[in-house]
Amino acid sequence: MICVNSKTQQNKNICLVGVHAPPQVPIDASGMKPYIRELISFIDKGKAVQDWKVCKTGDSILLMGDLNAVPYSWAYEQIRHRGLIDPLVLSGLFGHTWPNGGGFVKFPLFRLDHILMDPELKNVVEIQKFVSIPHSDHLGLRVRIPFSSTIQ
Repeated sequence: MICVNSKTQQNKNICLVGVHAPPQVPIDASGMKPYIRELISFIDKGKAVQDWKVCKTGDSILLMGDLNAVPYSWAYEQIRHRGLIDPLVLSGLFGHTWPNGGGFVKFPLFRLDHILMDPELKNVVEIQKFVSIPHSDHLGLRVRIPFSSTIQ
């Protein structure tokens, strides 16, 4: 997990949380459940509920990464129910990120990679197109966050 804290030009404190949840293979998600439960214990109503890593209480959460879970799965819903929205919810087939090469066929069939964020960030964060990452089996997600001149 990677956490970065910054302030946008719109004076919103954002804590970017990069995740890579354990895969649910073969069928048992027991490795994923403790990871997701720990993650959501720090988030409510789209904000950090206590100081955590570099996140400060009240920071807007921007969570990105490989959840190893599709939309509406247990892990996805646990995070979303902490007040985070999915700006890619309507992306359909165009939002699929895996598999995309890296030893697998280059034909994305699932959306395992996600952006989930505090609803207050929907006019701050610009989601750009999915990008190919050399030697990766996932398409990457790219967002643009206009930062202020001072980073906290």
